[in-house]
Amino acid sequence: MRKSKINHESIAARGSLPNKKAILTKTAFAAIFILFITFPQVSFKGAAAGLSLWAKSILPGLFPAAVISSCIMSMIGGEYKHSKAVYAYIFSAGVLCGYPLGAMLCSEFHKLEPENDSLCEKIMAFCNISSPSFVVNYIFAIPPFLTAKKAKILFCIYAPVLIGISAVLILDMISQKRTVSKNKSNRKLSKTTGRAFETSETFDTRKSILAKIIDDAILNTVKNMLKLGGYIVIFLCIAAYIVQLPFPNGTYPAVLCGITEITNGIFLCSRLNISDNLIIILILAVNAFGGISTIMQTSGMIQGSGLSIKKYIYYKLIFTIITIIVSTAVIYVF
Repeated sequence: MRKSKINHESIAARGSLPNKKAILTKTAFAAIFILFITFPQVSFKGAAAGLSLWAKSILPGLFPAAVISSCIMSMIGGEYKHSKAVYAYIFSAGVLCGYPLGAMLCSEFHKLEPENDSLCEKIMAFCNISSPSFVVNYIFAIPPFLTAKKAKILFCIYAPVLIGISAVLILDMISQKRTVSKNKSNRKLSKTTGRAFETSETFDTRKSILAKIIDDAILNTVKNMLKLGGYIVIFLCIAAYIVQLPFPNGTYPAVLCGITEITNGIFLCSRLNISDNLIIILILAVNAFGGISTIMQTSGMIQGSGLSIKKYIYYKLIFTIITIIVSTAVIYVF
């Protein structure tokens, strides 16, 4: 009787947790909705800024790269599915093109190889980052004192990426030692089946497959870009309301916006009345974390792929801590 009573109590306690989360979620959405209808001029400015950012900066730069990258991921087959070069491509494209292409590529590859892929969930937080274009055209353009320390700032942005990726690869190599022989046999099977498939294809079949790959890539990219635009608009509106709150000083809205949305967070941090070195560290930390906005964007990109957003947040927090440590050492010591 005691055991059954304990079990019933534990089940009831577990069942109450989702209900509490649901209530909190509904309350938060209701509060945001009330803000939107009570002060529509603020949400209008935030939405206009979000649409402008999406249409003028993000969409033209990211859409072509996303389509081509999606085509490349779809055409990966045979022996290349198991090649480390695939991860090298995902990492390079994600770092160079910026949010949220790294998450999109990790999601697409994991869908191809859900059983054999062991790295996408671990590297996603380190390759789903701000692009060099964003760093040069936005971060360097805000406070003028940053231009004098470009080399240090670039090092502080990308050194943690290399540190994190290196640690992930080393740990993965250690964990994969026991399964090397099994993976080799699977590779041999995949190579033979891949070659048989290639020889049986006709020119017309390959042409139709290529057309379908391009069509699917365009449709998927359009869907992802619309999702991305929606998240940008919503979180820029939220950031616009945060700025309007009557805080005693500018530190609170800067920190809150930095946690919420990357662009406003960086801008407000650059305007704080503190030392230049501390401002640089705050900006680098906000840039590394990316804000809840980019976490939600990533969640939308990986939906249905089997990748865990919780693990992404975990690794993203580790990446942010590494960035803060490296930045503090470089800015204050060297």
